[in-house]
Amino acid sequence: MTAITLLFAATGAMVFMLLGVPLPWLLGSLTAVLLAAALGWPHMPPAWLKPVALALLGVHVGTAIDAELLAEARRWPLTLAGMLLLVAVTTFINTLYFQRRAGLDRRTAMFAAVPGAQSVVLLTCDEYGADRRQVLLGQISRIVAVIYLVPLLLIQFIPREPDGADAAGHPGPAVALPEPMALAITLLAGVTGWWLARRLRLPLPVLVGPIFGVGMVQLLQLPIMDMPPGSLLVVQFCLGTALGAYFVGISLRETRAMLGHGLVAMLITLMLAVAMTLLMAAITRHDTAALFLAFVPGGLSEVVLLAASLDVDPAFVVFHHLFRFIAIASLLPWLATRLAR
Repeated sequence: MTAITLLFAATGAMVFMLLGVPLPWLLGSLTAVLLAAALGWPHMPPAWLKPVALALLGVHVGTAIDAELLAEARRWPLTLAGMLLLVAVTTFINTLYFQRRAGLDRRTAMFAAVPGAQSVVLLTCDEYGADRRQVLLGQISRIVAVIYLVPLLLIQFIPREPDGADAAGHPGPAVALPEPMALAITLLAGVTGWWLARRLRLPLPVLVGPIFGVGMVQLLQLPIMDMPPGSLLVVQFCLGTALGAYFVGISLRETRAMLGHGLVAMLITLMLAVAMTLLMAAITRHDTAALFLAFVPGGLSEVVLLAASLDVDPAFVVFHHLFRFIAIASLLPWLATRLAR
């Protein structure tokens, strides 16, 4: 049955490719599996699909980390401060919306409104009496909206075609197989980074570990393999399928109202992100598209995938989203405790 789920996803990707929709392997697979789940399809895709895709994405992003990037990091404190302000304002406004319009209690509304760190939010909400199902629907609706809307907005910011795959997601030219030494070093760096990330309890170690492991090898100027352009299409397909599977087992009637509220909250969030992007673009020299992707509140893996697929400074984007994750993970229990009192 999992093969049929993958067939649904592949069919959706092909249809979106024929229609010329941006990122068809991501949006097409997501849409097909989401629709199948809404119509009652009960089967999930294989469990290994998402971890493999995240590890591959981590290696790809790690190759963008170099000495030049670290030299530019001194220009980031202002944008990181803007990130903290944006998280606080977004959480406050969306909490009010979910309370007054969706009828959620205060704690559930806050957890549903937090823009990012979905894994921490879902693990923490049960401890403080929030409705996990409503929180999940609010968070997933945000991520799904980001996946659909952000590529369309970014295409307006990026007139060029990204490396390896164009705006419609078509692969670039084929490349030669990697040299054995470069392949071995890259695999060792990725596995070592994953192990260290797990030991340090970093978010999404299967993604973050390879990013920093391969990035460290890159900084040491050791040979690493060049990622085939088609590898990002594999990642898009796997993550789109896995994201659509979040809706398996949730009825269409149950999700319709909350998804509508989630979409409104997402539009509010996007407007705030655009405002912060324009402010930071006016007072810093950062690329507008990179700023927007750094501020937009998608899931870490989904936003990093968009940055890599659209060739929008993925290292800058992943650093800001990791900073967002750490800030939310540190402050959320304190806020939840205050609400519980």
